[in-house]
Amino acid sequence: EHNEVFYPITYYVSEIGYSFTIYNRNGIEIFTTNNPSKGWDGYFQGNPVQNGNYVYHLQFINGVGELTEKRDIVTLIR
Repeated sequence: EHNEVFYPITYYVSEIGYSFTIYNRNGIEIFTTNNPSKGWDGYFQGNPVQNGNYVYHLQFINGVGELTEKRDIVTLIR
């Protein structure tokens, strides 16, 4: 009913060069994928994580063949 899965909205992005990773506040990687259609459901090792801020890192090859990177914060609220 709400945004149950967080994933970047990417159009025409290939799996080649694609990476989407979530880190907790301690810098520990809690989610990663190379599949543009897969997102993070707020779980780590089968358990829901606490509400709070998480850092995401996204990289992909753009339409002109250049590596594009974005780092930002997502806030998880249940």
